[in-house]
Amino acid sequence: MRPQVLARLVLVLAAAQASSSWEAPAEARSRINPLSPTAERIKTGRSLFRRHCALCHGEDGKGKKKHPNPKAPPPPDLSDEGRQERLTDGEIFWKISNGRSDDGRIVMPAFASEVSSEERRWSLVLYVRSLRQTAD
Repeated sequence: MRPQVLARLVLVLAAAQASSSWEAPAEARSRINPLSPTAERIKTGRSLFRRHCALCHGEDGKGKKKHPNPKAPPPPDLSDEGRQERLTDGEIFWKISNGRSDDGRIVMPAFASEVSSEERRWSLVLYVRSLRQTAD
């Protein structure tokens, strides 16, 4: 096997292993969004998404091919129907609030301090849910 192919395979496997280990605690996964999805709340969420998330996840939430940190895995497609079905609202909220680090490298910043209002972070969850692409 060529060294470049082997190196790429190792990176892909490492990224897959790292992404599977980013799990919210059961208590966080079981949290229910206290907000109903109104147009105003989704608009608030969209504004927050554009400000804090679009750099990595793209304006449409589909994720960019490369992470700004070259050692981090590519940001995921948040519009993916399977991903949307697997994640609870509480899990999305937890991930937004706590962020993710791998081996001391920030992969996704924690937004609990930048978006200190829980209500605004729940609005962001509503917007992420609105990105869902369903199969026709």
